[in-house]
Amino acid sequence: MKAPYSAYSRVSSNMDLRTNKSLYNFFHDVVMYVDEWRNLINKFASLTVPQMQEFLIEVDHYNSKLNFWEQRNKDMGKKEKFEGMVKDKLKRNKIKLSIAQKYYDDASARCALFMKEVTERAWVDLLPVVVKVIEMDANYHGKLICTKFVN
Repeated sequence: MKAPYSAYSRVSSNMDLRTNKSLYNFFHDVVMYVDEWRNLINKFASLTVPQMQEFLIEVDHYNSKLNFWEQRNKDMGKKEKFEGMVKDKLKRNKIKLSIAQKYYDDASARCALFMKEVTERAWVDLLPVVVKVIEMDANYHGKLICTKFVN
């Protein structure tokens, strides 16, 4: 009578080992997938955010220079001999500000588009993964509890 019981025990034990291995592989794949997402987002952020900060600093710099030269132009009037130089600097800084603003706006638009895409893909890719993990974990532990009570 011991032989059938031990054979059943071995089968049950083997099934339990296979189930645990499958669960481990599943969770490992999920973690790798989520980690890939994290790496992609970190890579984009590490490249884009410093670039945007540089563009913003440049925009602020030319904005302050432009304000300074506009104020200087107002204060100067037609009296001084350097009026042409001030107007040239004012014109040059307006051009530089518009270029810097364009670069900043482009980088900002790329960043906003990426964040929108990440949000949309998260709903499509990550949410179902999280739901499946929760369902699988709940089913597995529910069956484990039922097995413990039956035995």
